[in-house]
Amino acid sequence: MKTYQLFQIEDFPEIALGKPNTRKIQVDMFGDKQEIETTLYMQNPEFSKGIQQLRITSQVKHNAHGIFRTVIESRAETLEFLEYLEPVDFLSYYVPKKKLLVMQAPKLTCRGVVKNLKETKGTKIAELKVSFDKIMTLQDEYAGAYFRELTSRVKAAGLHGDQIQDDQLFKNFLKIGKLSCVIIPWKIGSLDTKVMITAVGGVVLTQEFGSLQKELELVLDVHKQLLVKIVKPVSKKKFDQNIGVDLETMFDD
Repeated sequence: MKTYQLFQIEDFPEIALGKPNTRKIQVDMFGDKQEIETTLYMQNPEFSKGIQQLRITSQVKHNAHGIFRTVIESRAETLEFLEYLEPVDFLSYYVPKKKLLVMQAPKLTCRGVVKNLKETKGTKIAELKVSFDKIMTLQDEYAGAYFRELTSRVKAAGLHGDQIQDDQLFKNFLKIGKLSCVIIPWKIGSLDTKVMITAVGGVVLTQEFGSLQKELELVLDVHKQLLVKIVKPVSKKKFDQNIGVDLETMFDD
């Protein structure tokens, strides 16, 4: 499975071929200030019709407890840490006409980089929040669904099958839990496939296409035909970091 995370652009810097755009912010780390650089590179301004291919490098801050071994003054030492920076480097796609940024990276990586960018001048990026109630009025079939917060012991559960929205088990889960994502049939041209829609505007492809252009065509078709009708931008208030399913741990790539 391959995840594309979509973001709505309100303001975005111009990036020219051969002229990377670097943004710097200061974050609190290790009891001091740490500088983080996020650089946007134009890889291909004509990647596909109306789509520019970008490369993004940055660092994402994680709050996590761990230990590591190092050498200090010729002696091996074991040290603890409560936070760390993860270097990230991935491709993204900008669609100027639609004011849409499509990132192809793990969810937490995308959100960390977007957070870095939003703290710089001249960059306004809104996350998307999906209304699953609206999906049910526009799609006549669910081929799969994942729920969270079902009980105090069951943190997440998934269902797969045909027309599962009509099954009583699905209806029971819907009453006691929260939908994180749904899998729906999708047809584009002569291609019949299935896509997963996540709570934060992610489109997950369930099969290989062998071409980035074909993948982007499918993702943008889902955005045009469905997402624009069921999402709203979320830019001013903090979005729940736990919403949605962590696809990177649920599935093997």
